[in-house]
Amino acid sequence: MSKTLLSLIMIILAATGCGNDFSIPESIPPVNQSIASLYEENISQENELTLFINNTPLTVKWEDNESVSTLFQLAEQEELTIDMEQYGGFEQVGTLPQNIIRNDEQMVTMPGDIVLYSGNSLVIFYGSNSWAYTKLGHIEELSAEELTEILDNSEITATLSTVENK
Repeated sequence: MSKTLLSLIMIILAATGCGNDFSIPESIPPVNQSIASLYEENISQENELTLFINNTPLTVKWEDNESVSTLFQLAEQEELTIDMEQYGGFEQVGTLPQNIIRNDEQMVTMPGDIVLYSGNSLVIFYGSNSWAYTKLGHIEELSAEELTEILDNSEITATLSTVENK
């Protein structure tokens, strides 16, 4: 955010004629971009929601929806640790600390899918199921066999945390 503020000050100084030898660095965003969009862009570049399974970080492609935004906000306040239990031989299910907004749709899940069930349960699939869920994301870079190895245990701990990209 401080880089953006500094860039905007430099543009203002240049526009008012302070200094003859002033050149605008290429990294400054276009002037017509709103301050709100600059702020949102800066936040999305600096922070992300990270999923850990038993303290191992996993690469997740998160959905762009209100449920994921709420999870992000909760994890910003305090890391979310969710005790999960195996269910049905194809998924891990854990209870969230509170209900969050849901937008359920009938779907067929695939290994790696992360969904919200009933507004208060986080479900991570290593198999497949057909039900009405709110899709939250998908674990990437792992095969179905690797996901089964990680998730096919009686109990696991899932942690949602926000971290700075560096």
